[in-house]
Amino acid sequence: MHNLPNIISVSRLIISGLLFFLGEYPILFTILYLYCGLSDVFDGYLARRWKVESDLGAKLDSLGDFLFYILITVVFFIHTEVMKENVVLLFVISVFAIKLLNLIITKARFKHWGMMHTIANKLSGLLIYFMLPVYILFPLFPVIIAIIIVLIALLATIEEGLILLTAKQYNINQKSIFN
Repeated sequence: MHNLPNIISVSRLIISGLLFFLGEYPILFTILYLYCGLSDVFDGYLARRWKVESDLGAKLDSLGDFLFYILITVVFFIHTEVMKENVVLLFVISVFAIKLLNLIITKARFKHWGMMHTIANKLSGLLIYFMLPVYILFPLFPVIIAIIIVLIALLATIEEGLILLTAKQYNINQKSIFN
């Protein structure tokens, strides 16, 4: 029972990988897509509730987030028109480049891999999570909304980088740069 949060995290990793192949099956894709989002919240909730938080669980969660976001981006390219906008594409590439740099900084400074669970990272993740089904269901949804959401993700990623560069110790659960 104490391993259930980690099992949920691993299932999210596997199912995220499957999403790449399910773009032509919108109902199954949507169900598994929703599972990935809900499991991301549920695994952390269970770990905190049962007091079984662990470094392994935090790393699985970060890896699951990273894989899920990569696959969401690929699905955006394949199944929506929004990524054909140069500004959106530029922001997305910037987010991925800075996220990769943040991972390298984390490894170099703190000797392990991880992505921080800041409020801004969680907010941008939530917005991006809802953005995909909206643009799949409503292809003519205004592009400015996507630009704002990806800009928020870019700012969250920059904040994470600043935290990593200035922190004396690595705290995956640091809420913001102002802590």
